[in-house]
Amino acid sequence: MSEEKLSVKKRIVKIANLLRLEKDGRNTFSGYDYFKPDSILAAINPLLEEYDLFTKFELKIHPTKENYYLGELTIEDVDTEDGKQIYEFDIEKAEVKGANAAQNSGATLTYGKRYSLMNAFNIADNDDDYDSNKMTELQKGSSKTNKNTNIKKSTKDRVNDMVNVFKKEFDVSKEQIEKFIGKKVENINDAELSKLSVVYSNIKSGKNKKEEYFK
Repeated sequence: MSEEKLSVKKRIVKIANLLRLEKDGRNTFSGYDYFKPDSILAAINPLLEEYDLFTKFELKIHPTKENYYLGELTIEDVDTEDGKQIYEFDIEKAEVKGANAAQNSGATLTYGKRYSLMNAFNIADNDDDYDSNKMTELQKGSSKTNKNTNIKKSTKDRVNDMVNVFKKEFDVSKEQIEKFIGKKVENINDAELSKLSVVYSNIKSGKNKKEEYFK
């Protein structure tokens, strides 16, 4: 068939309209579902082949922000660079206490690749704030109580869930978590919960061993 190819941008739109994805990743202690990078690629790759496209993701040193990488996703035709689409965005470096530089870069790369593909192909995620649904339900049901108190209680509850899940699934104690994160668990904030979530996912998936994080 000698039909002229659509532009890269139009083929991206075609693929976006054909994609059907369900969140098949589950973070137990934080209570949220997420799109696994492997699942995103499994859905996208056949369509990329069909439409003669390929993707390349890179993490670059950010030119102005010390604690950030510059993520760059390139989508282009397999035969020519004409019309290629480049998506750039800032991504904060994962800095998990006890993890080495390679592990932190790997966690950042996994996160960046997943969300760059989601952005490029319009894969909607209403849970970018990883427990937004839980927090919304909490706030809706708290008309008789102070809102800030409930937010603090939610964080405390999630910390307790995290401690219980790490103990149950990996035999990691509260004390080991405190040593790893560098503070008492009752003082862990949302950003540190997010970092621990990366650790949980890495151990759960077999990417890393618990001994690499917890001594």
